Amino acid sequence: HPLARWLERFYQAMRQVHPRASDIAGLRLEGFQEREIAGRLGFGLRLARSILNGMQANWRTATGGA
Repeated sequence: HPLARWLERFYQAMRQVHPRASDIAGLRLEGFQEREIAGRLGFGLRLARSILNGMQANWRTATGGA
């Protein structure tokens, strides 16, 4: 199924960045900002930003820039 393949690519790209990347993605989808995400997960703001940037870069690579 196309959605299942898409989700697997998504989670694979996220796991390559950080073990909690999918948690960060979920909070971002719920509308939380970087500072709120960092606080909820017990991360520093710089780490949260770094993980978010890594997630975006990996996703671009995994999807061919889409």
